[in-house]
Amino acid sequence: MSLSIRFLGTAASRPTVERNVAALALMREGETLLFDCGEGTQRQMMRYHVSFAFADVLFTHSMPIMSSGS
Repeated sequence: MSLSIRFLGTAASRPTVERNVAALALMREGETLLFDCGEGTQRQMMRYHVSFAFADVLFTHSMPIMSSGS
């Protein structure tokens, strides 16, 4: 069984060129799961060659900014 974890962001107040808000991609046998993918995660996925064909997006917590877009 092949398992790979890619840290797409390790917490920043906003995405920058060097840092991204918390985001994690877990890849197992061709399946990709995204955890806490915030703003800027798509750029990080392209940068680190993570497939956009993911099975699920999972959120470990909720904040008003995640749903309001502010």
